[in-house]
Amino acid sequence: MSIEDDTFHLLANPFHTKKRKNLYIQPTLDDEILLLIQKKFPNLKILEKDYNNFIVKIENILIDIIIENHIESLINEQLLPSIYKESSQG
Repeated sequence: MSIEDDTFHLLANPFHTKKRKNLYIQPTLDDEILLLIQKKFPNLKILEKDYNNFIVKIENILIDIIIENHIESLINEQLLPSIYKESSQG
């Protein structure tokens, strides 16, 4: 290809350029969560190395809350109605 051919090609298709390799690396879910935590608490210095400790603690808190809610639901839906039935019959 001569210089004239290149010029003609650019005139004919000015938006065409050589494709570059996509260097964008998609962040992982953990990266996004860390970024959100850092945005939520801008006054705290949250380090990436502490992230796993945070996630484990958050998971444990969530498990405790789910268990507590499940137990409360069982008590309210099954245990309390049976106690009220017994006391009203007795």
